Amino acid sequence: MSHTSPAERFGNGTVLALALVGTLAWLTMTLLPYEVTSLATQYGAGTAGAGWIVATELLAVAVSAAWFGRTIDAQDKRRLTMIGVALALLASAGSIYVDDLRALIAWRLIFGFGCGMVAAATNALPAAHPAPERVFAVMQIAVGIFFGAATYAAGMAGEHFGREYVFTIHLLFIVLFGGGALMLPRGVRVTLLDAVQTAVPRNLSTPIIACIASAALTWAALSAVWAFAEQAGLAAGLTTAGLALWLAISGFMTPLGGLAAAALGERRGYQLPLIAGFAILSVVPLSMYVFKSPGFYIGGVLLLNFPITFVMSYLMGLLAYLDHSGRGSSIGGAAINFGGAAGPAIGAVALGTDDLSVVGYLGATVLLLALALSFGAARHWLKPRLNTSIR
Repeated sequence: MSHTSPAERFGNGTVLALALVGTLAWLTMTLLPYEVTSLATQYGAGTAGAGWIVATELLAVAVSAAWFGRTIDAQDKRRLTMIGVALALLASAGSIYVDDLRALIAWRLIFGFGCGMVAAATNALPAAHPAPERVFAVMQIAVGIFFGAATYAAGMAGEHFGREYVFTIHLLFIVLFGGGALMLPRGVRVTLLDAVQTAVPRNLSTPIIACIASAALTWAALSAVWAFAEQAGLAAGLTTAGLALWLAISGFMTPLGGLAAAALGERRGYQLPLIAGFAILSVVPLSMYVFKSPGFYIGGVLLLNFPITFVMSYLMGLLAYLDHSGRGSSIGGAAINFGGAAGPAIGAVALGTDDLSVVGYLGATVLLLALALSFGAARHWLKPRLNTSIR
């Protein structure tokens, strides 16, 4: 076990490496609409079938992250990340070269399992930092920049390369960022402050469970909205080229939320930022799926991504604050992927009604429920601070 201080563990280089390698856990989610389209049209799975395939892939991410998250406080997070990166790299290469759909699904499950290992480790590490919400904000900024770059690359590559273009982009980013795992802190256990011995209960408290549930519901709604964004855009009257442009612009707006969270920090607590972020997010499904006009769709797409990183910086920071062991935020990362897996499945069911507006109404409702849960959990952030000020 290492006894270095949090400052020594988390220099600027370490935080940057963590942010870069942490983006790999988001590979499936980031390119979700492109993978759905490719599987549906170029691999012959059909739109609903493609939705179920990516839901299964995201489920593999979630199961893996949850499995390793259960004991993440006793795991060597650096080694776990390296193994996950290696599995994802192998599975990406395998996905490129197979033709049979069943073989491809097997590779995607392995890919998801590896990404889940990366998610479990990288979501737990910020709990070792004195200001976890700021580390998560930096990670969300990196996810946002990656999101924009990957979305733009997919939009361009889809016009010029074969059906395996999505998996090639996955492979490229793993090669570019996977080496960041080598710079992560060594050791089995990482706690908030090595100098402070805090007893960590094995059972999660009600506020932690509420926060985890909020993260899962948030991504269930957003992944449903994101997975069928191309179909909704075409139904609203946009062209394929126009869709690629607006989705790329939306992707490049994603870092703004992380930047805002990093700048604001804890000065307004957790409740007010969560209310603001969720209020914007709840409008997006209605704008993209219900109103069905180019102007409303474009407005919804532009509003989609930057509040995500803002909200998630606070949700994950709150989890790290409530559970210093890192288990809460690690399981929260798994919950995100469980929600992400549910989203395309929800969308696939909605497609059976031949009415995409169902996705919009469900998405807005689920996001408001997620706000209620996170708001309740954030009340517990105030208690220690109030008690400290009274003393």
